[in-house]
Amino acid sequence: MTTVRANWLDPGWEQEVKLLILSSPQGSMPISDWIMLLECTSTLIKGTTCKLNDTKLHNHIQSHVHPDTMSTATHTELHLIVDFPAYKCGLRTIDDAHVRADELLQAPVKQMMTSTVTATHHINSCTMHNYTNNASSSNNNNNSTLTASSSVSSSRVPTLTSNECTLLQEHDGCFKCHNF
Repeated sequence: MTTVRANWLDPGWEQEVKLLILSSPQGSMPISDWIMLLECTSTLIKGTTCKLNDTKLHNHIQSHVHPDTMSTATHTELHLIVDFPAYKCGLRTIDDAHVRADELLQAPVKQMMTSTVTATHHINSCTMHNYTNNASSSNNNNNSTLTASSSVSSSRVPTLTSNECTLLQEHDGCFKCHNF
């Protein structure tokens, strides 16, 4: 590694790597992955003047962890744990619980959004179809009034055949407007 550093890397690369580590927030990344990334990147600068020991990594993680995890960690007094491996383990437990809770909340919301979109599409299809039928019916009624004929146009959709019923059932169609 010393040979690679000397032959391939520009002077001052250690400081750039250190600043990259120290500016890294957890964001939406799972904490285990984020900590592993920090530790792996920190390994690159071990043996240099910019090395980050466990205490510095501990402080960085504590100050750049996701706000929800930070809040729970503070509430459970996780920040009082000095042993770095024990601190990481506690954070993983807290963060995993947050991730599971988020997934549990997202599933019903996603299902609700999907059903809302489907229902909205269905309602819009029915409304548009009825509007079209009523408009044509209105035109037919006006024409029949003008011609003084006695026939009145119906705004009802014709009766479905058994094949049409089957198709609507298979494709979640609307039995009112006969649209899929």
